[in-house]
Amino acid sequence: MNFIYEPLTTPSLTERYIGELLPFREISPVLLKGPKGQGKTMQVFAYAMENDYKLLIFEASEEARYGQIIGQFGLKGREAYFSLGVIPTAIQYANSGERFILLIEELNALSPAAQKQLNSLLDLKKGVTVKEIGQRFELHNNSDNFLVVATMALTFYGGVFELNEDLKSRFNIVSVGYPPEDKEREILSQHTTDNELASKLVTLATQTRTSSFIYQLSTRDLVKAVKVINRLGLKWGLKALEGKFEEEDRKTFWERVAGIFGEVK
Repeated sequence: MNFIYEPLTTPSLTERYIGELLPFREISPVLLKGPKGQGKTMQVFAYAMENDYKLLIFEASEEARYGQIIGQFGLKGREAYFSLGVIPTAIQYANSGERFILLIEELNALSPAAQKQLNSLLDLKKGVTVKEIGQRFELHNNSDNFLVVATMALTFYGGVFELNEDLKSRFNIVSVGYPPEDKEREILSQHTTDNELASKLVTLATQTRTSSFIYQLSTRDLVKAVKVINRLGLKWGLKALEGKFEEEDRKTFWERVAGIFGEVK
């Protein structure tokens, strides 16, 4: 029987992370919770690069089931193989002595049943039995070489679930909010030398981050808009932002644009 393992990912960043990195080694397992597009994943990548960790990334989704988390049989031609899921794969890498981070993206996209399957990795037993092959995968020791970091969006976004209480209790939870305006301008300065433009975009984003808007502009949205502006001009960058909003908010969006940018041609 052949075993197929998911490869480790070596992180690479084309943009510099702005901000203070969390002490992931000291607070693992940790869950980063906050609005979309605020650098939760980028912070983990930056920490991995600066501290010589590799990443094993699990993209959580509502469709993730036992097979992706624990393991499943498959066929290749006439040969059967067993593919280990993310938990036993993570344990094997941890026991190999490599320094790596298991990054679980969008943790609350997992169904309640799938969430429970993660408990075994985070509790005192720190292992899982794969009954299909009669094998126990268990961490040899609590090594600093193995960190668990998860990210999640806020629960009012669509397509997400509330976290199970038992899973929530196994994580240290850190809220990641919008950066201060000076930090957000610094992030945009990586993509434009127009400081006035950066300031105005940050002001526009701040004005959408209220209860009067259903969609709130993220730092990621602003970075993408700046890249469009660099190629096509301000009008097209703002139109790219306009598309984020539903019909009822678009009029208000352009009113805010007019108050900040004046007439846009």
